Amino acid sequence: MSEGKMRKSKYSICLLLSAALCAGMFYGCSHGGATSSDGDSGGGETSEQQALVGKYSTVWTQPSTTKIMRTEAVPENAVCDLKISAAGGEAESAQIIVTPHEVEIESYSVAASELSCGDQILPASCVEIYVQQYIETTTKTNRLYPTGWYPDALVPYEYAKRAGELHFNPDSGTDNQGIWVTVNVPRGQAAGIYEGKLELTVEEEHFSVPFSVNVYAFDLPEATHAKTAFAIWENTQMIESGYDNGSPMTAERKDTIVKAEYEYLVSKRISPTNIPSSEYASGNPDSFAAAAKKYASRPEISAYRIAIDAPNRVLNETLFTSYLRSLLKAGIENGEVKTDLFAKAYCYFSEIDEPHPSTGGADIYDKVKAVNDTFMRSKETILGEMDSSYANVKGIETLKASLKALPHVVTSERKTELLGKVQTFCPQVQFYNDRAYYDETELRKEQNGEGAWWYTCLKPVAPYPSYHIDDTQIGARVMGWMQRDYKIDGNLYWCTNVYRKYSASSGYGDRDIWNDPMAFPGANGDGFLTYPGVRYGIDAPLGTIRLDAVRDAQEDYEYLWLLERLVSEANEKYGTEIAGEALLRDLYDSLYSGSIAVTDPYAVLNAREEVARMIEALESSSQAIIEVQPYSAGDGMFSVRVAASASASVKINGEAAVRQGKLFVGQSDASEILVEIDGKTYTRNMGGAYRSVTGLEEDVSCETGDWTAERTGEKHYEGLNSLRLDLSPVTGGLTYVSDFDLQFFAVDVSGSKKVVAYLYNDTDAVLQPTVALVDARGKSSRNETVAYLYPGKWNKVEISVTATKSMDLTQVNVLRISQQPPAAGKIRLYLDNVFYFG
Repeated sequence: MSEGKMRKSKYSICLLLSAALCAGMFYGCSHGGATSSDGDSGGGETSEQQALVGKYSTVWTQPSTTKIMRTEAVPENAVCDLKISAAGGEAESAQIIVTPHEVEIESYSVAASELSCGDQILPASCVEIYVQQYIETTTKTNRLYPTGWYPDALVPYEYAKRAGELHFNPDSGTDNQGIWVTVNVPRGQAAGIYEGKLELTVEEEHFSVPFSVNVYAFDLPEATHAKTAFAIWENTQMIESGYDNGSPMTAERKDTIVKAEYEYLVSKRISPTNIPSSEYASGNPDSFAAAAKKYASRPEISAYRIAIDAPNRVLNETLFTSYLRSLLKAGIENGEVKTDLFAKAYCYFSEIDEPHPSTGGADIYDKVKAVNDTFMRSKETILGEMDSSYANVKGIETLKASLKALPHVVTSERKTELLGKVQTFCPQVQFYNDRAYYDETELRKEQNGEGAWWYTCLKPVAPYPSYHIDDTQIGARVMGWMQRDYKIDGNLYWCTNVYRKYSASSGYGDRDIWNDPMAFPGANGDGFLTYPGVRYGIDAPLGTIRLDAVRDAQEDYEYLWLLERLVSEANEKYGTEIAGEALLRDLYDSLYSGSIAVTDPYAVLNAREEVARMIEALESSSQAIIEVQPYSAGDGMFSVRVAASASASVKINGEAAVRQGKLFVGQSDASEILVEIDGKTYTRNMGGAYRSVTGLEEDVSCETGDWTAERTGEKHYEGLNSLRLDLSPVTGGLTYVSDFDLQFFAVDVSGSKKVVAYLYNDTDAVLQPTVALVDARGKSSRNETVAYLYPGKWNKVEISVTATKSMDLTQVNVLRISQQPPAAGKIRLYLDNVFYFG
């Protein structure tokens, strides 16, 4: 059974209210250029209550994926209907906005009722209410978003009430007050739509805000699978500056604060970089290993840094080897590996952070190599000891694999000067905007065993994702989807608690934390994701809406992890080969291009809903995989394949599916697809139509050059046939590129994002042909796509239409594959299912 648990025994209680698994996330009006969801981003019909307009204020709602600035006007189509969807073991938020009518609001109050679904209750204690605090940005640091008053800190409602802060005096007549509502759905909560109210009083005027929570029929895994390294600076001056209450900062109080900050991040599924230093003796490998075992054993903690530095950019080999040896021994009990302390560990040495000759000296790259060489030698030493002294320990092979994979993370993009000198490159996120960078990363992972992390800090700025105040919420959240899609091993962030202000001339000094958003020059909010709670009498941090976006990214990652895990289990059960990654491809594409996220705040909510539906189908008694792809034999149609029990009754949009091999298959000419399995209905909403170029089911015209081409039924991605392409070796030592042109009737792709083809690599090596489009005049795209074709599998190749401005996109009639002939042997490819989306 997967870590995400299905609640079969309870689900039937609320089945009618959950609309046969078709109920979705229904949010309010659009914002920031997004189109309205019409109240239905989840496949069912719903009506939404319009914004509540009173004498003193207007009350409206928004999803957590937006930032509503303090001076933002009420949208014309605003609604007041707070709706949240979440799985068991998940926290999800939404927000109420109170906009005053040019009057001072001297008091307001808010409280949540319990929510009910039939005879099931979601207690009010599961609802947390926060008051949004606004901070003014006065320096513009990106070209997309203005300066002004942004919501940031989240103050628990009771703290704000106790501090006398439940009032606001509008300066311009449109000074909003945001109320952040978070629902923590307990594990095991029965699935269904729970309904209640949020009771809001503004001055003496009362509003009942409709409030519902759609609880999915599964729990998120208890373990966190997305690795993070979010640093908490323990520097006494930093902590003292943030938590100054007029008394000296004792060591005991500082340790209490650091642990509180650590646990707060962990509560958001974020693993801090360092285990709190008070947990071990500095420089003592055995002491550290004991602390590592304590923390790494917790499923919600995904990663920790081995606490050793490289002073003067030199790693002490003897000491580092001792740390690895202590971690090895601490995980073994009674001849058996009880805790794999290498699985969550990594090394990161701040002394070689962002290495460059301009800041690190002319020999910095040699210093990086020396540190990495020491790191690798120490690993080899311990691997040798495992073979010689621990060969009979049960589970030792798993431990050896984890040690081999132990990453040494260096915050740098891949550079020629560092190739072979770095075990795990950690570039800034914008480098993944280049598909070639990702493809080469994957290739180096496969060939060299390198790792891949990424990070964001001062740079990049919008439109790339960041954790800056003057940026979108959706960018930070979508990073979780990117991390899973791009197989990024870890996400590093340099600091979450810079409570001081840095100056290049004088270093760190005091900062007015609640009014100055620039802890580090150049980016608003960079370096801090929390605020110190001392203002409200507590030695613990307060969160931000930015930090909640990171939490949501981590939780969305768990949806993706769980789906792929369940798909793998179902494939094994049914003997099928439907890839979880293929099920997610269109959803990934709907959220970002490269590393630039969409700005539609509903896009990620809709994508998450689709994933939830797929998980529910897999976690139900049907245990079904539902795959939807463009159908090559019909424009605008979709091919539906269902992996389920051979005895199942399967219908697609009311028509009986055909059993073909180990799958049920059918087609749909509607983008909303209803799949009924043994009486239960599951909905997939594809959001648009695919247009076929050719499915290779009929003969086609080709210009083969050195290639030979034959339509065959030997392999096929879809349908019964594909085109087999063979390229023989060159003679005479010549080196050149040979073109194969697939010809077809001209198609208009000018309104499309991409043209897609599937290529099967029937060799035993990774191939890197270029693929391009050609128009009727013979003009080809200038920016050809380099396709990385992995051996023994179908590879999806995407050609960006936006990169083909040199040609007539209304008259495309050739797909060109260019490949250097082999020196020996033969290259064999299979081509199938060419289509475009639009």
